[in-house]
Amino acid sequence: FTGLVAERFPNSYQETIRRADLARRHVINLLGSGDVFLGDPINWWTDFKGGTWAKGDYEELNATLYADDFRNDRYIGDIKLPWELNKHGHFLDLAKAYWLTGDERYAEALLVQMEDWIDRNPFLYGIAWTQNLIVAQRVISWVLAIQAVWESPALTPPRLLRILRSLYQHARYIPVHFEFAERASNHLFGNVAGLAALALVFPEFREAEEWRATAMRILETELAKQVYPDGVHYEQSNGYHRYVVEFCLLPWLLSGAEACPYTESSRQRLRHMLEFLLHMTQPTGLIQPISDADGARVWRFNHHPINDVRGVLNLGAALFRHPQLKLGIDGNSEDVLWWLGPEGFRTWSTMPEDAPVRSAAFPHGGYFVLREARRPDTLWAFFDCGHIGMGDWPDEVSVGTHGHSDLLTFGLAAEGETLLTDTGSYTYTGSKVWHDYFRSARGHNVILVDGQDQSVLTTSWALRDRARPRDVRWRFSETADFVTGAHDGYRRLRPPVLHRRGLLLLRDERQVIIRDDLEGTGEHTAEALFHGMPAVSFLPTDEPDVWHLIGRKARTTVRFYAGHLQHGDRPTLAYRVVRGATDPIDGWYAEDYGVKESAPVLHVSFRGACPLRLYTVFEVSGPDACKPDARPIGSGTSYDGAEEASNRTVLRLGVSGGSHAADRV
Repeated sequence: FTGLVAERFPNSYQETIRRADLARRHVINLLGSGDVFLGDPINWWTDFKGGTWAKGDYEELNATLYADDFRNDRYIGDIKLPWELNKHGHFLDLAKAYWLTGDERYAEALLVQMEDWIDRNPFLYGIAWTQNLIVAQRVISWVLAIQAVWESPALTPPRLLRILRSLYQHARYIPVHFEFAERASNHLFGNVAGLAALALVFPEFREAEEWRATAMRILETELAKQVYPDGVHYEQSNGYHRYVVEFCLLPWLLSGAEACPYTESSRQRLRHMLEFLLHMTQPTGLIQPISDADGARVWRFNHHPINDVRGVLNLGAALFRHPQLKLGIDGNSEDVLWWLGPEGFRTWSTMPEDAPVRSAAFPHGGYFVLREARRPDTLWAFFDCGHIGMGDWPDEVSVGTHGHSDLLTFGLAAEGETLLTDTGSYTYTGSKVWHDYFRSARGHNVILVDGQDQSVLTTSWALRDRARPRDVRWRFSETADFVTGAHDGYRRLRPPVLHRRGLLLLRDERQVIIRDDLEGTGEHTAEALFHGMPAVSFLPTDEPDVWHLIGRKARTTVRFYAGHLQHGDRPTLAYRVVRGATDPIDGWYAEDYGVKESAPVLHVSFRGACPLRLYTVFEVSGPDACKPDARPIGSGTSYDGAEEASNRTVLRLGVSGGSHAADRV
């Protein structure tokens, strides 16, 4: 096993040893903190942003922790830091290092830290007991780590007994604090996955079968409630979607690859979740950080970037015998070896590799992926026209969700790199101002009308007057893919405005064309936003309304064209590029929780009487420019969206120099 890891994953092998050596010395990297010494013994209550959290009964701590939307005298920094520490994810680094080397120093360090935690975090006392998800995640870390050091002489009977007693206390805590809700979240999956893990690894506990049965019943129920039929988790977050997949795979992996514990319907729902991740994976091998994310993982057998989901996809390929999930992009298959062993890894290795099919629609979740071809340098785009999170709600309900105010946003990749991106999340309660920027419409590739957000942000996760998706249609063909949708978030304006957006991918031309319509009456100001990756540059050209979008490898020409739809006037377009501004906040990208870097955002502004139209044409290659013409409706050159005719969608796209009609989509 060790030889196989060293041969196939030499960088990961060395990184495991490096991190384990640091963890032995109580140096840990938490949520973008960098390597930080946590004291000797470890300060289990530390918060790098605000000192040390108070100790006390967990219920008393919770009573103040959540008060006034986390803005109170006892909320001293960012609770995510001590919570992340108390998940004990670094125990897996120590356990892996012991398994790979047999060096007893790693086993001893792991067990000493475990005992120290038990001594100084008694049952129901302190920050480590204030959230059930953290308790359950800690159980998972412990049972995985204990299995790795099971043969170590350091795991003496007295030590094992102390650990098992603490685990039993965890098991008593979890069912009492299940995070049920009218519409529950990823937390509930974590609660029951922790309980299932303990029951499966230590079936000797008297209640183990009851724990397992309870956990599996809730997992099955929540898969049906929280996951749409197309496989999209209803929190509308790529990061939490992967987190839920990992929680659901855990009982299967601990039961054995050939002993799937799920019913057929749940098994298929889980398969669809993996297929969604497959299509949302860009040609770069990474997903975009759509909506909230806190860096959460159920396990880490390597330290690839947080948005690399190929590890769980490769596991899915092995478990479901689904070759397409074995993503045809090199890298990140180490999870298969650790979970399924050398024989399982060899079986996985013989499976054929197959890149995703061209394009895919996930209409329940509201995501659409447009893909030029199967090549690694393919032109790729996603379009989001789904509910903000957890489905639809009445207007009078202020909904708490991990979804962002991002209806009709999109992302773009070409030539093997991401060009336009979702900006991520960066923080939660560590700074409401920063969190609000990343979850607001201003932090996404959308259009702002009169400077307003699509939805009204209230508390740290809640919104009211939520924008709702409508009129979603799509059509994919051999030469072109098209999707269109609208949202009513600007219904509260006076006079109100409906934003409708269509996105068209033309394969032969290697172009993506976006058409934005602002339907309504009265004068309004519109501002289109285009968020680039940190390595991307927006550069103006000598030609009016033409820019270059330049990455490390990709060079894309971007053409803009705006028009009134009731007369022939063309509004003047104003441009500005912002990077790394703090007052107001603008031009940032957060790959992971706690990490942000400056990134360019192109603002394209115009004003006029509605209805208004803006075309944006991305030309990845080819000298001939497709220049849409926004003439008055009824002139024969307008593009009225996707129309059903003779079982096909006919695109009528006005092109400079004359009318052009093509059966493109």
